[in-house]
Amino acid sequence: MDPTAIALCDFKGQIAKHDLSRFKCIFDDQLLLGFLNGKKFDVSSALGCLNDYVYVRTTKHQTWTKTNLLPSVVTFPLGKRFNILKNKDVKGNLVVIDSGNLWHTTSTTYDEILTEMLFVADELIRTYLVDSESNEVTLICDGEGLSIRHSLIRTPSRVMKMMDLLLVFIHPNLHSLYEHVPKSILPAGIGGALSNEEAIEEDLGQRIEHRDEFYRLMFNM
Repeated sequence: MDPTAIALCDFKGQIAKHDLSRFKCIFDDQLLLGFLNGKKFDVSSALGCLNDYVYVRTTKHQTWTKTNLLPSVVTFPLGKRFNILKNKDVKGNLVVIDSGNLWHTTSTTYDEILTEMLFVADELIRTYLVDSESNEVTLICDGEGLSIRHSLIRTPSRVMKMMDLLLVFIHPNLHSLYEHVPKSILPAGIGGALSNEEAIEEDLGQRIEHRDEFYRLMFNM
């Protein structure tokens, strides 16, 4: 048996003995492998991360997630504001672009923005990080078009909720964008050499839409 299969088997065994066991029917192999890869196949660390993932969604922010975190009830197009690049950066990290100019505060609430962020983060874990050699993600925030109103909406409590739900860790590395993410893999909209079709994964929105049952079951366990 290969090391990945051994780690996955061990992970499932640990889940079976944990409080998380009641959720095991929704923990498919792809999701578990995403958590394992994110923790460099340290089963104990992956278990702790999975526990935090479930806790913030089903307990700490239960009311919010049950109201918002269901693909079938969203009223905005998925996979538009947040996009995943087809190619990786110089460190082999997946690259996500947050197009701030697509957030129109008169028609899109902060809760809707956070909802889409969570859907994208979950799909990164389940689909895109599984086959990635790196366990990290590079996020490019395109701030063009952001205003004072956008900043006022991002209150401290909302930012803390976002960090809770996304398990965000902030690193103080401020380098030139193109040193880490070359123009050759970026769309033209942010100074890259590719069209959107060439640069961006096109099936992200569809993948999210098909996860309805996963979220529905999670909130009713």
